[in-house]
Amino acid sequence: MHPDAAAANTARQKLSLDEHRPLLLGILFIGLLLWRSPNLFLHPRFWAEEGQFYYNVLQSGDSPLTLVMRGNYQLITNLICYLATLVPTEWAAHVTTYGSLLVASWCIVLFSRFSIENGWPLTRAAMAVAIFALCAQGYEVYLTTTNVQWLCAVSLLFIGIASWADLRGTRKALLYTWVAICALSGVPSSIMTPVFLIKGTLRRSGIHFRLGLILAVGTAIQVAIIILHPQPDRLLSPTVMTMTAPWLLQTVASPMFTGGGTELLVFFLLWLQSSAALALAYVALSLIAAFALVASYREAKDKTTVIVLALVWILVPSLQTLGALGDTRKLISGWMHGRYFFIGVVCFVTLLGIAANRASLAVRLPAQSLLLIALCAGLYQARHGAWRGTMLEGPSWSEQVAACEGRRPCQVQAWPAGPDWTFLLHRK
Repeated sequence: MHPDAAAANTARQKLSLDEHRPLLLGILFIGLLLWRSPNLFLHPRFWAEEGQFYYNVLQSGDSPLTLVMRGNYQLITNLICYLATLVPTEWAAHVTTYGSLLVASWCIVLFSRFSIENGWPLTRAAMAVAIFALCAQGYEVYLTTTNVQWLCAVSLLFIGIASWADLRGTRKALLYTWVAICALSGVPSSIMTPVFLIKGTLRRSGIHFRLGLILAVGTAIQVAIIILHPQPDRLLSPTVMTMTAPWLLQTVASPMFTGGGTELLVFFLLWLQSSAALALAYVALSLIAAFALVASYREAKDKTTVIVLALVWILVPSLQTLGALGDTRKLISGWMHGRYFFIGVVCFVTLLGIAANRASLAVRLPAQSLLLIALCAGLYQARHGAWRGTMLEGPSWSEQVAACEGRRPCQVQAWPAGPDWTFLLHRK
């Protein structure tokens, strides 16, 4: 075959793969979630607030457009849980579970667009998607509308680092609509506001700046809601330890060494009570983080992308730690309350992918090795670790409804198990 013909054939094959990449990565993502937690697909459940608060209140006729729970307004959660009240009761958890999966799949579509724009090979994009699907912080986020607000923030991340200069017509209107919905769906999206404004200013991107203004309006609304609905368990009492250790443990150590392995590290450091050992752990994890930042910035085609990823990686988890409900010392963990750090893991992995894609061999090999370690960690913890049980084991919603045998009201259980998450079912 003539060299030019061979090159043209290769280019056509690559174009075909790029066209199908969102579908291929989506299948991989859903397949790994199904392998990780088949029961959540086959026998869906309500997770915490989506059952006890959202569904429980909406079944009584409250409006999804005005519902505020625990000082938090989440439009998309309200709407999905409202849809759950419109189907037969035994199918309600299917709506919330698969509604959340739809949002997560949209994040993968957006990531796929980013990976194509930046010249990532399909194998590296697939590796990143696999890590996203299997990381410890995702166990609390996926397949539940309770925490879909963190998926909204991830979707905004990939919207923020992508180029939309060629977007026109209906697609452009849909993008603006989605960002507006995210702006009204929890605090994580509000924290993304300065990222869009900075990107719009640095790159002179009108669309990013306008999207930032939409998020700014949503932020003002969210701040007003927080002020009008104060939460006594939002302590706002930061310390150096709670503002740094959780970030390093949950966004750097946990993806590398599994959630359970990071818990062992925390236990070991507490047992030693050694300042030298603690300092060594800080230095080692900080060096990994610094490598991801420096290597990706040095070789990135678009430096602004790395700046945005770095800002989100540091800013969003830190602000969420500051405003976390309850005792923030519990965040010093490999997986507990991992939702606050989920977007940080996504940023860390994406930065490693950038470094592995364009760096010199001396940098590319360590970046690829770290990605491979993170993938192996995710695969391992999908089958090992007692901590997973809280998120993956519990009563099926449809079986609970069947056990009520038509009695109303009937007490039912949302996950995690325990009296704190029970509520009365009134709907037939």
